[in-house]
Amino acid sequence: MRGRSTLVLLIVAAAFGGYLYFFESKKAIPEENAKKKVFAYDTAKIEQVEIKLASGEDTALKKDAGGWTIVKPTTAPADQNNVNDIVTNLATLEEDRVVEENASDLKTYGLTQPRMDVSFTVAGEKEPKRILFGDKSPTGVGVYAKLPDAKRVFLVGTSADTTFNRTTFDLRDKTALKIDQPKVDTLELVSKNQTIRVEKSGAEDWKMVKPVQAPADYVTVQGLLGQLMAAQMQTLKDKPEDVKDLKQYGLDKPEVTAVIGMGPQKVTFELGKAGDGGSFWARDPSKPAVFTVASALADELRKKPFDLRRKEIFAFRPFNTTRFEITRGKESRAFERVKSKDPNGGDTWKQVVPSEKTVDSSNFEGALLEFSNLRAEAAVDRIDPAMGLGSPAAIITVKFEDGKKEERVSIGQRGPDVYAVRPDQPGALKVEMGKYEAASKKLDSIQ
Repeated sequence: MRGRSTLVLLIVAAAFGGYLYFFESKKAIPEENAKKKVFAYDTAKIEQVEIKLASGEDTALKKDAGGWTIVKPTTAPADQNNVNDIVTNLATLEEDRVVEENASDLKTYGLTQPRMDVSFTVAGEKEPKRILFGDKSPTGVGVYAKLPDAKRVFLVGTSADTTFNRTTFDLRDKTALKIDQPKVDTLELVSKNQTIRVEKSGAEDWKMVKPVQAPADYVTVQGLLGQLMAAQMQTLKDKPEDVKDLKQYGLDKPEVTAVIGMGPQKVTFELGKAGDGGSFWARDPSKPAVFTVASALADELRKKPFDLRRKEIFAFRPFNTTRFEITRGKESRAFERVKSKDPNGGDTWKQVVPSEKTVDSSNFEGALLEFSNLRAEAAVDRIDPAMGLGSPAAIITVKFEDGKKEERVSIGQRGPDVYAVRPDQPGALKVEMGKYEAASKKLDSIQ
């Protein structure tokens, strides 16, 4: 009987212990090392920020429906990421450690003349909040800080130094040009010796209209536009006395002027002479400022007409070709695609001229690939009899995109040099050395 009572007591004790464990586990465990927040505000409610540096630079920013804007010492768009970084850090700033509760000598901490004086305004509150930052601690583990009306000095994380120690230029949106790339339909590059103009042709094509009429290279044009859109100001001069004499920047007679058209709207970018550190002076003439940009953009703007032209000799691709015909002298060969009746089957190819026969489709598509990959290494304005185009080495006619498109290319050959002529381009294109011969040999191997 006693054994049974003991067993019952043990069960009750275990149950009670389990209850206590469950109850206590639900209670919040105080964090002994929790840091005290300097401020506790929702970042969305911070409406204005001002940063005063020991150098005397004073930058004020204000938030509106469009984001943050610099309002002092000038009015300019702000770098939204940098300002949001500041606002987030203000709202979450923590005291790492109290250094002195009642500091009598603020000079020790670099707080007599603070390196950074940061204030901000919160929606619904009249008085701005403010914090002063002094020197870094001798061990480099933090930055001394205090509130303006208190003698209490504390340490905050070293990230405060990089977060708040920012000049007006640091906080400015450094985008050199405002370009909406999808809307761009014209681009003109004007320099002393040339004018290049390309225009949008359809949804994904560009055509060159100056100095010659020819298809433009989509990737190259889009890359140049991308460089212009991404251009960042590395340094800026926007005081009246700085921009009075443009000659010192080489902008009285720009090396290149780029005009980007977006329907009726146009944006102009002028490139001047080299600045410091490999940069180049530039400006948007609609604004009273000059700035420097990276040399990579200068290189892009110096492109020659051929750089922007389409280099591919042919527009067709093996997958969309329906007929391929080549005539060399009096001999012609023609091939046509045979559509598979099986939805899951692959198409095949047959020769239809000079006689009809089935060919190895894999090898033939390999030959098609060789021809479609032919590229120009140079453009020649005028056709010379020495190019052999008076009596072409070959005339190639290709139908593609279900026969909706057709292109015809004449090939001239003199020694190792091969030239191609297209009716939609002026002059001739010099084909990359050896590539035409390789394509011809691939085709001739198909019997």
